[in-house]
Amino acid sequence: MQHIESHLLSPDLCVETLCARSGCSRATLYRLFEGEGGLVCYIQRRRLHRAFVELVSDAPRRRILDIALDSHFASEATFNRAFRRMFGLPPGEARKNARRSSPDYSPA
Repeated sequence: MQHIESHLLSPDLCVETLCARSGCSRATLYRLFEGEGGLVCYIQRRRLHRAFVELVSDAPRRRILDIALDSHFASEATFNRAFRRMFGLPPGEARKNARRSSPDYSPA
């Protein structure tokens, strides 16, 4: 899990790399992540959490498309659907809500 967390945005994060890194077989690796809903599901959830943190942070804002692609989603639409499924609202709305709750926010 530490390796996954530190390599979430790496294009080399895949089952084969994780097997080689951990010394586990593919079957063992999948078995280890059964309680997390599966390996692929775990990685996707971690990427979505990271994207959520970026969307609501005070850091310079990046386009949602760029965050989606960096999170290894095939398109912004795919990212939006997964984000909504996980958090109950689309990424743009999460960003707006975070902005509204910011102490520096003053509506125009």
